[in-house]
Formats: sequence, C-alpha cells, structure tokens
Amino acid sequence: MAPSIAALAAPPANPSKKGETTVVVAEEELREKNEELERELKKSLEREEKMRKELQNTSQRLRVVEEAEERLCFQLGEFEVEALDQARAYHAQIRSLMDQLSQAHKLLQVHACNHALSL
Repeated sequence: MAPSIAALAAPPANPSKKGETTVVVAEEELREKNEELERELKKSLEREEKMRKELQNTSQRLRVVEEAEERLCFQLGEFEVEALDQARAYHAQIRSLMDQLSQAHKLLQVHACNHALSL
C-alpha cells in the first residue's frame, strides 16, 4: 500500500514568529515521517526480495520432487510389468508340472491295472 502524504496549508502572507516556528516544526515532522516511510519501504523491499528467493528455492525443490516422482512411477511400472511376466511364467510352469503329474498318475493307474490283471 502506498504511503499517503499530508499537505500543509500555505503559511500566512505575513507570517509571525509563531507561524514560522509552526511551519518549521511541521516541515521537520514531515521529513521525519518521510524518513520513517523510506526505512519501512526499504525493509519491505528487502522482505519481498527474501520471499522471492524463498519462492524460487521452493519452486526448484518442487521441480526436483516432481522429477523424482516421475522416475519412481516409471520404475514402478517397469517392476509391475516384470512381476506380471514372472507370475505368468510361474503359472505356466505350475500348469506344466500339474499336467506331468496327471500323466504320471494315469500311467501308474494303467500300470497298476495291467499288473492286477496279470496276476
């Protein structure tokens, strides 16, 4: 917010000693107020610059985090594909072993029947 500046009334055309003192005091008060406002403005600009730097740092950290998240998501996707491939391979191997076991069981039954008939 911009500081407001108060306007002084023009001194009387024929100033008295008291009027001159009042104007001098008012001018000094305005100078002091102006200096105070300038100090406040300087502090405000310094705070603004500090906040701008903090925002830039935070933005940079955010970019780094977003890039890391993207890499992790990509890696996770690769691991999911690998896990699915392994699960399918294991499932196929289990089916193959079950088929082999079933065939072996049938052969044993046939052999047991033939052995029983031959007795």
